[in-house]
Amino acid sequence: MMTNRGISVIIPCFNRESTIKQCIESVLSQDFTGDMEIIVSDDGSTDKSIELVKSLDNTKIILIEKNINN
Repeated sequence: MMTNRGISVIIPCFNRESTIKQCIESVLSQDFTGDMEIIVSDDGSTDKSIELVKSLDNTKIILIEKNINN
């Protein structure tokens, strides 16, 4: 018997203010009954991408705000 242990969804983000909220909401609306976490990895966006992710205020979202080159 297979058990549903959960999934992690990784969303890379760089200056995606126009689409990041829709992307996260699409993942959250999936028909999945196990545990799910969404990891948004932002690579130093200079637009409002980070603010939009934070405004969703969802405990399933983990935001990483570090440019890998710095």
